[in-house]
Amino acid sequence: MAISKPTRVGVAAAVLWFWLCLFALPVTADNEAAYAGKSATAIRIPQNDSNTCNTVIGGVARVAAVVEAGGFYEQDNGNLCTIPGNALNIPFLDTTPSYPRNPLMDWDYFSVPLTQAGNRVIHYAATAGAYDNWAALVGDSSYTRPNVLPFFKKSATLTAPDFSKRNTPNATFSYDTSVWNNALRGPLQVFWASWQDPTITWLAKGIRSLGLAMRKIGFNSGSLTGSSAYVTTTVRTRDATRSYSRTSYMDTIGVPSGLKVYHHTATRKIPFKGKKASEVVVEIILSAGVFGSPHLLLVSGVGPAATLNPLGIPVVSNLAGAAWGPLSSISAYTSFGKIPTSMRKAFSCATTTALSWFPFDRPEVEYIAEAVALGNATLGLMSSCLTALLSRGSVTIKSADPRVPPVINLGWFTNPADGGVAVAGLKRAREAWSNISSIIVSEEIAPGAAVRSDAQSLQYIKNSATQIWHAGATCSMGKKGDAKAVVNSEAQVFGVSALRVVDASAFPFMVPGHPQATVYMFAESIADAIIRGK
Repeated sequence: MAISKPTRVGVAAAVLWFWLCLFALPVTADNEAAYAGKSATAIRIPQNDSNTCNTVIGGVARVAAVVEAGGFYEQDNGNLCTIPGNALNIPFLDTTPSYPRNPLMDWDYFSVPLTQAGNRVIHYAATAGAYDNWAALVGDSSYTRPNVLPFFKKSATLTAPDFSKRNTPNATFSYDTSVWNNALRGPLQVFWASWQDPTITWLAKGIRSLGLAMRKIGFNSGSLTGSSAYVTTTVRTRDATRSYSRTSYMDTIGVPSGLKVYHHTATRKIPFKGKKASEVVVEIILSAGVFGSPHLLLVSGVGPAATLNPLGIPVVSNLAGAAWGPLSSISAYTSFGKIPTSMRKAFSCATTTALSWFPFDRPEVEYIAEAVALGNATLGLMSSCLTALLSRGSVTIKSADPRVPPVINLGWFTNPADGGVAVAGLKRAREAWSNISSIIVSEEIAPGAAVRSDAQSLQYIKNSATQIWHAGATCSMGKKGDAKAVVNSEAQVFGVSALRVVDASAFPFMVPGHPQATVYMFAESIADAIIRGK
């Protein structure tokens, strides 16, 4: 078995496409044609079915309309979306401007040229301390780890790993059963892959050689830093297909009486009567994604007056924080850790000070071991991904026309501290490879032997870094009066009524672990708040 050893450094992310109840995405000139003229202004729906009241999440039993700009993954993209592992083969995930287009699945979003990352244009298709920090930033103790744990449990059902099927040396593990409660019959199906590529076990050994020991209780217990584990996946065990919001919630629980879903119906803007979001509904819940939600708020008059006034958009709520955000975070074996003290000596004082803002248990880097089959050989990859980014991006608009895509500035490496951590992460990935050199039969493919100094490494990273599809915080949650806050702790938009934003854009920052579970927890939490009349 031939094993090559390229090292990929992923530092930023795109929109997270996990929707519990989608109130439409924006329409563009190209995908509008694919919808054969079907579009909606807010939730203005066909005249023969105007019985709308309140858009809901997670099974709240009220009369509602869900305006869904997309369709069914199985129909629009076939097995690429339903079979786990196929997702990485989806053509439109190509990050270059020449990507193959699919208007039924992709919104054709592009970033502005990244001046600190090779001037490239990019196409876009947690720990306990993190939640305590979330609670402190928004002034609401309900977001501390003990208080959000019930919503994690409510959202998912765990299937225990089948070690007889994995049957690979060094691929067994234990996990914490206390953070799951299958008696709640959570709709999202979670388990560990039944087969493990033997190559991964060797790459995992390399990661553990860095002092990142396998965590005996896994990554679902509120602790990530300084450990490694095989990660859980959202897959239905009965047929080995993806478990996602529609198949888990709507197909399993059923569509509540009175709920009408309009597929392939795009939203142009949210109408307001004074400060209230539309006179024909009780409440609108906006879940259009990290780029779509701020875009719709801006074209509807919610955002910085300095941006809206020149475009002739009446200002409904002057929120300077709308569309400001980090935008980034970063089945395999993964680990999380901080850069060791020996390497931190190379950090500037500014970098050390900036990193001290994060909670003590927040990891700075995630290392991901992956293996890709290439004929009779295996390509091994060790990714070093930043999880404590300090650079900030933004989403804004250049037109009042909602068909014009938003202006996305990813902001990669605008804070020099990110470059210092990325270089250290690359060194650590190479160190992991050197500790399992006995299985390597080729030279390093990337970055390659020519890249050795810190300056060369940083230049390589800036020219090749890519996203890991985990963006957030473009409609950040915060306290009233916070200039960067768009929504309060109940996800209600400041300055207006009857409008909430419930998706990853409303996070106050990106959580350090993979955010899927947090998105479901957040939606369950806000659904609970709606039920309680908050």
